[in-house]
Amino acid sequence: MRFKETSFPRGLSVCRRRARLVLFDFTDEQREFARSVDAWVAREFGADTLRQAWQDGQARSRSNWDKLAELGLTTILAPEELGGLGGRFSDLTLSLERVGAAALDEPVAATGAVVLPTLLRFGASELRETYAEQIAEGSLMCTIALGDSDLVADGGRADIVLYESEGALRLARSGEFAATPVDSQDPSRRLARCVFDDSRSEIVTDDATALRWVRAVSATVTATLLNGLSTTLLDMSTEYVKQRQQFGQAVGSFQAIKHKLADVMIALEAARSVGWFAMYELDSSSEGWAAASAMAKSMATRANLAAANAALQCHGGIGFTREHNLHLFLQRSMAWQAIDGSVAQHRRTTARGAIEELRRAAPVGVGA
Repeated sequence: MRFKETSFPRGLSVCRRRARLVLFDFTDEQREFARSVDAWVAREFGADTLRQAWQDGQARSRSNWDKLAELGLTTILAPEELGGLGGRFSDLTLSLERVGAAALDEPVAATGAVVLPTLLRFGASELRETYAEQIAEGSLMCTIALGDSDLVADGGRADIVLYESEGALRLARSGEFAATPVDSQDPSRRLARCVFDDSRSEIVTDDATALRWVRAVSATVTATLLNGLSTTLLDMSTEYVKQRQQFGQAVGSFQAIKHKLADVMIALEAARSVGWFAMYELDSSSEGWAAASAMAKSMATRANLAAANAALQCHGGIGFTREHNLHLFLQRSMAWQAIDGSVAQHRRTTARGAIEELRRAAPVGVGA
């Protein structure tokens, strides 16, 4: 992603002078890689495949995982000496949106966008030498367990789990923790109830800032996936209302339907812009990643909720049935909305950051 950064004009308030206007422009290579993900989805993972994943539940092979690893999604952030592309978070943005748009059921985002960069940034040299190259090439499937919940997506099939314990980040290998499969409202998300034993795992870092950074990365990645999923919901709704006839004309011609979908598009484009900025902040040397990730997840969740509600209403009764493919994406929406913090939590984080910024910018003695 190319960026052009400028300052606000002089003469505005202190806070505005301190702010930055970032103009986003994706490169041809980033767009082409996202198209390659779309092509793979069209060839290997349509809605019928997702529906089959619902039926298969926990009993599924790793064939799609191996194909996605060959595609290169787990190598983007890996340095070239490990066989990776030496990319940045912004290089992942469009591709992760396409992963979300397809509601892919493999943990490529957790592996390549959360576990790998965490290990490279904070792990000891021994850990990096042991795991980084295998993670980058897709030999090791990874997932994450942050926060208090013991329910872990792909916890029963992942080779490595990056988990949080008593303020530290630790790596647990398959077989070093107990994982009990759990049925989910979205059966394509293979949940497991995991119990970790710190004495059998390896510590990555106990630095508090590192833990905050990993949470911010995870929230930003989930926001990006949600934005992609919202695009699918909006596209499905738009196509459906063009075909559905009422009173002798397509229901999409009615103003109320137009306004509803236009509102979704506005919310989605705003959420995508903030999500892109959060990816940029993760790449930059500033400390703005915490507030940016909170805004990204909050806005992506709200946009996805709007997209899901509109999709259900525009599809009418058929949207409530499991026979229609909309149901597959609505269940994934609810799952991704619920992880990595709620809207209220992220709004509080954003507010605290804004207040602290105002205090730092205020003249001495003001607001004391």
